[in-house]
Amino acid sequence: AILKNITTNICVYAERKDYFVSGAFRDRHSIWEKSEVTRIIHFLLHRDDLHFIDIGANIGTYTMFALSVGRFVLAID
Repeated sequence: AILKNITTNICVYAERKDYFVSGAFRDRHSIWEKSEVTRIIHFLLHRDDLHFIDIGANIGTYTMFALSVGRFVLAID
């Protein structure tokens, strides 16, 4: 969860395929780039007129959190 109450589900890769990003979720129960994701979600929560484009989405950390606050998201990887 970020900002105390915003949660989402992230599907991760097997460790042998993606140790660094997926491993951050699986091994440490944390969020990849948590401070950056939190900053963007905080910004989206205060600007109802914005949506989100995630270029290089990987496993969709930014994508899924932006969706969890009701924004249209275009994710490209």
